[in-house]
Amino acid sequence: MAAKAALVLGFRDSGLTRFAFARRLGVDDKVVRRMFDPRHATAANRLHKALRLLGRELAVESTLGPDCVFPLISGATGPAMRDLVGGGAQRLLDREDIDRGVFPR
Repeated sequence: MAAKAALVLGFRDSGLTRFAFARRLGVDDKVVRRMFDPRHATAANRLHKALRLLGRELAVESTLGPDCVFPLISGATGPAMRDLVGGGAQRLLDREDIDRGVFPR
């Protein structure tokens, strides 16, 4: 979810239209629209390529800190995990923004 949020922010900063961005990625406009959709699973390599095109890097880090809550959420998968982890990004990438045309063609 964080990668998609970074993609949306990078896209907004770029000033590109969705069509121009799709052309540079070598994909159809529908693919780009789905990449912005938080409910659509987008391959990590595709997100990485899109972020690189926008001059950004995708970095993934995993550490266990002293305040690790893993035992509390170990049973959460799918939608439950997304609710725990992606609430802020979910609001940023709300489906209504996509449908209202926040991302220009």
